[in-house]
Amino acid sequence: MAALGLEMRDLFPDTKEVSLYPLVKGFTPLHPCSEGISLEKLAETKGLRVLQLKSLGCSTIHRNDVPAVRIPYADQYGEIVAVRFRLSLDGERRFTWRRGDHPLLYGLGRLKEIRTAGWVLLVEGESDCWTGWSYQLPLLGLPGKTIWHKEWASYFEGLEVYLWQEPDAPDLTERITPDIPNLRIIEAPEGIKDISEAHLQDLDVVKLIEDLRAKARPAAEILREREAVNLTDLRRRAADVLNSKKPLALVVRAIRGQGYGGNIRPPLLIYLAATSRLLAMRPGAMPVHVALIGQPGAGKNYAISIVLLSLPEEGYHIIDAGSPRVLIYDDVALRHRVLVFGEADSLPAGEDNPAASAVRNLLQDHHLHYDVTVRDPETGNFTVHKVRKEGPTVLITTATRRLGAQLDSRLFSLEVPDDQSQIRSALQGQAMLELHGTEESSEALPAYQALLQVSAPWDVVVPFAEELAEAIGRSPAASRILRDYARLLSLIKAVAVLNHRCRKRDSRGRLVA
Repeated sequence: MAALGLEMRDLFPDTKEVSLYPLVKGFTPLHPCSEGISLEKLAETKGLRVLQLKSLGCSTIHRNDVPAVRIPYADQYGEIVAVRFRLSLDGERRFTWRRGDHPLLYGLGRLKEIRTAGWVLLVEGESDCWTGWSYQLPLLGLPGKTIWHKEWASYFEGLEVYLWQEPDAPDLTERITPDIPNLRIIEAPEGIKDISEAHLQDLDVVKLIEDLRAKARPAAEILREREAVNLTDLRRRAADVLNSKKPLALVVRAIRGQGYGGNIRPPLLIYLAATSRLLAMRPGAMPVHVALIGQPGAGKNYAISIVLLSLPEEGYHIIDAGSPRVLIYDDVALRHRVLVFGEADSLPAGEDNPAASAVRNLLQDHHLHYDVTVRDPETGNFTVHKVRKEGPTVLITTATRRLGAQLDSRLFSLEVPDDQSQIRSALQGQAMLELHGTEESSEALPAYQALLQVSAPWDVVVPFAEELAEAIGRSPAASRILRDYARLLSLIKAVAVLNHRCRKRDSRGRLVA
């Protein structure tokens, strides 16, 4: 059985593997009326032999009388370290992982044969691997079109690496190329989404792959072409801002046009803070993190939401109230991004909390490092799961009171005014919205921010930094003054970036504030 990659439970298709339906937040088990999918049905659909899939350790299991396909994932030593379940042929939720398992490349146990071939083709999913392996092709499978971890690049050292680019996954090239610079792209031919389809069309798969390898293009070249097209489009859409001598005046106008009344300082500071995500960070430097402090209904979230209208979607990531560790285990990239926590209570807290320490490092040192021990469900041994996320990242959150000392010293805490004058102005703004509606959001501002993001990181120098330091040094000493000074420099630099067309550069190529 071991030689076939099978386990005792694979002989009993009715076994109830509890971990197929892990009791974790956000998991929706199959409805008892769902048809599910069996190994036999999956093999038939893909034009493969059931015995081949069984030899790879795949099997049918049942839960509430609903079949699913159990797919074991081995590491490079052939040890089963994870299990993925195929729940259906199609639909939004076709797959799930066994509780406690983490995604990895499929087929790592074949690395020896792949190195003998000298090249490897990356494909999406297990079924393409099964098809390619039936033709003796050196394939490894990505566990999803959005999943890539930079540490996987070590498996490909010394190999020619090709990626089968499916039509609906263009971003995959951008995710992988920074870690595998020699990556070459095979663009799916028209009418052939993947290798499985080529097989089902009864094509000569081996010859098809040989021909496509010969035509494969360097990923870096493709990305340069995409970037050139993207830059041209962004410049066109951002023309109003590029041609303006006062970009911030356009920002204020857009904020007012969305009905924001009263003191403009909160949303304007948030906008400048968001722009600081684009700065180059030397040791000791910090972007501008902001906590809006105010009573419920004071307009904290409204101020943030209005600013986000002026940012591109790739410029921010929102985490609503939830588990404090969502940030750590979320797969989203954080480099040059604004991270919006709807409520500060959702942030990891505690002076000795490792998760809270990881977040503080992200805010100050521009990278998040978090190690956690997890039990291997197969062996029972503990292993270390490493989470690594690079910044710089700007944190924006809201609270009804000042945060704890460790976190508070890393943020600008801005009180949202709720005096009578502010309330009257806010009411007037709401009245104007009722009568006239909002101004149509201009595409120029988010396009301008996207254009700035393409050129990030921005290296900016503040020539009057010494004078500023001396002036601040005269104020009453406080333990957080060094961090406040760093954030003040970043605010000045953010203004310079927004007005970069009117700024000079020094002999080192730095933008002069």
